[in-house]
Amino acid sequence: MSASIPQQLADAKANMMKQVVERITSISTDTAYNNFLTSMTASSGAGAAAAMVANGLATMVVGEVTSGWQTLSFATPISISANTLYTASYHTYVGYYSASPNYFTTDHVSGVLTAPSSSSVGGNGVYTSSAIPAIPTSTYNNSNYWVDITFTPSGQSNTSYSLFSATDVPALLGVNDLINNELGVKFTSSIAGTVTGIRFYKSALNTPPHIGNLWTTAGNSLGQTSGSSAIKLTTQGKVFVAFWTKLNPSDPLPQYTT
Repeated sequence: MSASIPQQLADAKANMMKQVVERITSISTDTAYNNFLTSMTASSGAGAAAAMVANGLATMVVGEVTSGWQTLSFATPISISANTLYTASYHTYVGYYSASPNYFTTDHVSGVLTAPSSSSVGGNGVYTSSAIPAIPTSTYNNSNYWVDITFTPSGQSNTSYSLFSATDVPALLGVNDLINNELGVKFTSSIAGTVTGIRFYKSALNTPPHIGNLWTTAGNSLGQTSGSSAIKLTTQGKVFVAFWTKLNPSDPLPQYTT
């Protein structure tokens, strides 16, 4: 007698799971992983990921608001020096972002934090087109891409500063270049302290995942946030693999686990 319909469906799911896991664990280079990551987060609906979720093979875990201010936290707060220029940025895989043209014609000051004018720092806000996180260095029309930080001064654990308030809203939402982008802002603090996270303003079109980054002006990475979203593949109650966990070049590639 042939297997029951429920068993046939279970077998089909198990076979699809096996193929997906084999595909992931066959990835052996950073380039291959980043290409896979890009294909999984395409604006067409996350491609294979959406299919796996629809077939009950995967669970989408989204750690972001639909729209508005989103914060990506660093696992460990990052120390910064006083009166030193840094770049805070986030990476989007879908190409959508928020903007306000002609914003950084003058300094933007918020408490101890300053986002200098474009003319004083060789351009502010900044962007770059890249499939993976990279320091943004290009500028256009003094535009503010609404990237921010959460900053705690040294010795003031109960105090937090950001460049923009929760009520600040970009002039343009859902701008789309149809390419992966890293968007950022150059900033200084008048006192030393730690950056605990990256903030950015998103529209509903700017779907996850996103990765926050902090850079020196020389282009050295000071830290990267964990992923804002994940896809977990499960079958029979076991987690087989989680996507979007390799966010630092030194991290190991994903492996098949039970």
